[in-house]
Amino acid sequence: MLIEEILKGENEKIEFKENAKTNAYIKTAVAFANGNGGKIVFGVKDNGEIIGVENEFEVMDGIINAISDSCYPMIVPDISLHTLENKTVVIMEIEGGKKKPYYLKSKGMQKGTYIRSGATTRIIEEDYILKELVLEGENKYFDQQICYGESVNDEEIERFCEWLEELARENSETDTKIKKVTKNTLLSWKLLEEKMAEFFRQMLIFYCLARKIGKFHERYNVACLKGKLEAYLLIRRNLKAQLLCSWKKRINMCLKK
Repeated sequence: MLIEEILKGENEKIEFKENAKTNAYIKTAVAFANGNGGKIVFGVKDNGEIIGVENEFEVMDGIINAISDSCYPMIVPDISLHTLENKTVVIMEIEGGKKKPYYLKSKGMQKGTYIRSGATTRIIEEDYILKELVLEGENKYFDQQICYGESVNDEEIERFCEWLEELARENSETDTKIKKVTKNTLLSWKLLEEKMAEFFRQMLIFYCLARKIGKFHERYNVACLKGKLEAYLLIRRNLKAQLLCSWKKRINMCLKK
């Protein structure tokens, strides 16, 4: 299987290094930990030519020490030796981490966090991507965050509950299956949060549902992408509609492609 992977070339989850003499591979290790994992194969040129490594056990020890000394939180790679075309290669496999973001200690989180983009490793320059990694490391998601900058009053909450019931009726075979939605319902769903007698909405409402309340974005961009290792844009549409009202239409738009 490994030789087949090498023949396919570098991609989002595999990178080749001729040797471990420089520490450039550490950035890729960080990127793999911040993503879905990957392999670094030492003893292979960028073009896929297998040249092998010498003093393989020293190389393995050096890699383990460099990763341990340079990365935070700690990355624990799985390192093994393989023989390909009568040559020895060192393979370092890294799983996607659970304590993201991972970064270089010497540069800190802001300047030392890397991600994988196709077959390349790049530093994160966008604040929102770094914030997403922080949330992921805390087992949270952006659309679950509370928008503390925008409180809602009882009238807005009531209108929103009525809107949810209206949407439920449109998608239900009979009204007897519809349960009344109240402020307490939204609190139990964690769509609202109460602090100091004020109610704040979740980001999911901010971006997907709030047009009914009439304060936020009314235009959205929906894109359909294809690919596993690389994403190819198939179609993009600018919309003026509630996303949850038109989700079936948007899915069908993508399926047609």
